[in-house]
Amino acid sequence: MSVYGLDDTKFLFNGNYDKSRIMSAVNFADKYHFGQVRKSIDKEPFIKHCLNVGDILAKSSKNEDTVIAGILHDTIEDTVVTKNDLSKTFGKNVSELVDWVTEQDKSKSWMERFEDYIRRLKLAPADAQCISAADKIDNMRSMTDSLKRDYNIFQNMKGSPKMQLDKFNKVFDIVKDNIPADLKKMYINSLDDFVSILKKFKL
Repeated sequence: MSVYGLDDTKFLFNGNYDKSRIMSAVNFADKYHFGQVRKSIDKEPFIKHCLNVGDILAKSSKNEDTVIAGILHDTIEDTVVTKNDLSKTFGKNVSELVDWVTEQDKSKSWMERFEDYIRRLKLAPADAQCISAADKIDNMRSMTDSLKRDYNIFQNMKGSPKMQLDKFNKVFDIVKDNIPADLKKMYINSLDDFVSILKKFKL
């Protein structure tokens, strides 16, 4: 299977991981996210975000289950996949990690879901917090890139620029002491870039 964005990954297949297991997660995510696109200027297939998150975690030398859960982190939340499906295919640990970073009730408002997410993140194990950090890093990078290219990405989002920034800051406050130093540095750099572009556009 040819997966969009796979050639752009730099670390997924360079670590001491079971490459067939990593590829199985990539193909699984690609299958269930098929037809979904990012809200960024390029409207890339959503699988690109999944690969980016996995690649960030691999760059930070996280364990194999955490990298796989990073690739699969949105499957329960945004597709028909269940926690049980993930457990059967990738094991209980992967399914548990994905569940920790999954919004539990999408019928709620954006703010209510965010507040629930923050409450759960405070209780989440360090590996799940690393996945959340990698997810937010890629989201900030994507938003910053779109804004730098004069595309108002917030027109496609429910959360205002202030709400999005508040989300990134609150997540960082929770995870900063529980994630590796290199992942923490990536988060800080991405957050600084995001704040700078918001100030430039006075958003």
